[in-house]
Amino acid sequence: MKLFGSKSNKTVVVKESSCIVVTTYRVKQYNSTVKTVVCANGIPVCIVDGIGKTLSNVVSYLQGNTTVDINDGAIKKALDEVIRDKNEI
Repeated sequence: MKLFGSKSNKTVVVKESSCIVVTTYRVKQYNSTVKTVVCANGIPVCIVDGIGKTLSNVVSYLQGNTTVDINDGAIKKALDEVIRDKNEI
C-alpha cells in the first residue's frame, strides 16, 4: 500500500536526532498545488504549503528550537505532541 500516491515522490531525511527522524514528502494534491507533508518517525504530522519559511520553522521546532513562531495552533499542538512522545521514550 502506498502512503502518498505516485512513485515520483521523493524522500529527504532532514535530520536524525536522538529519537525523531524528520522526513518531508512533496505531494501533488488533486486540482491543487504541490504540498509538503512533514513526517516524524514515519508518521505524518502536518501539511505545509511549499518549501518556504513555514516548512523551515516546522523542522526547526521538531529539532528542538522552540523559539521559532508557529502561527497555526493545530500544527503547534501536533508538533508538541510529537516532542512530548519523544521525551517519554
